Amino acid sequence: GDREERQYDLSDAAATLNRKIENHWKQLRYEVDFRADGHQFMTFVRGFNDKALIRLEERSRGFQWFFSFDLMLMHETKGTLKDCVILLDEPGLHLHPDAQVDLLDRLASYAEGNTLIYSTHLPFMIELNAPERIRIMGETDAGTVVTESLIETDPSAKLVLQAALGI
Repeated sequence: GDREERQYDLSDAAATLNRKIENHWKQLRYEVDFRADGHQFMTFVRGFNDKALIRLEERSRGFQWFFSFDLMLMHETKGTLKDCVILLDEPGLHLHPDAQVDLLDRLASYAEGNTLIYSTHLPFMIELNAPERIRIMGETDAGTVVTESLIETDPSAKLVLQAALGI
C-alpha cells in the first residue's frame, strides 16, 4: 500500500511542479517526472522531442543550474516573495544567451514587490530596456565605486555594458 501511495504522491508532485514551471525555460519544452526506488529519489526531465526520460544530472549544466535555482527559490520562499532583498552574484553564468533572457524574465517576476540586486559580467544579463536600473561597479584606490555614469568609470569597469550595447 505504501508503494502505491508513494507513486501517486510522486505523480501528483510532478504534475503540480510542471504546471508551476511550464513557461520558465523556453529553450526546451519539458516535463519533470519523479521516481523512487527504495531510498533513492530520482528526477527525470523529458523534453517533448525526447523518446525517453533523461535524468536531470544528464541535462546541460546550464539547464541544471536554472532548474535548481528556480525550484530552490520557489521552495525556500514557499512560492511567495514579498518585501525581500534578493542579492545574486553572477546568476546565469553557465547559461546560453537565450537562456539568460529566460533568467531575466524569472528575475523580473522575483523582483515584483521586492528589491533585486545582481552582479554580472555577461552582456546578455544586462537589461538594456531598463537603463535606469543599471549601475557600474569599479575599483579605485578609495575602494569599490558604484555609479550610473559611463564617463566617471574606469574603462575596464564598463566593458560588459559596452559589449551589451554593441560599442
